[in-house]
Amino acid sequence: NRLECGVITRAVDVQPVVLPRDAALCDGELVALEESEGRICSQLLVPYPPGIPVFLPGLPITRAMIELVRTTVGQNGADAVHGLFVRGKKIYVEVLNRDEEHRVQWLMGEDDEKESI
Repeated sequence: NRLECGVITRAVDVQPVVLPRDAALCDGELVALEESEGRICSQLLVPYPPGIPVFLPGLPITRAMIELVRTTVGQNGADAVHGLFVRGKKIYVEVLNRDEEHRVQWLMGEDDEKESI
């Protein structure tokens, strides 16, 4: 259990970049789990065990989050992660689409910072 707690803590040790409500209402797109690092979640993903949401709308997806989901799927199957999309043998998650990400970054002023660098 102690190991599991450390893995979960690392996975959710990020701050939202979008309000959860806004992220959940934005237009989303399905992206392969392995290609989702750095994208912004638009849905909830809850692996069982431990039954604690790991992907929350508005959070940027980290490698630790992806690894936790992959481990749960490997040990307990894709049905053990509420919110996953499975097509054939590939696993997908829902993220903000690129237009929504750019709009959010513009609202937060991040595009201005990138342009000035």
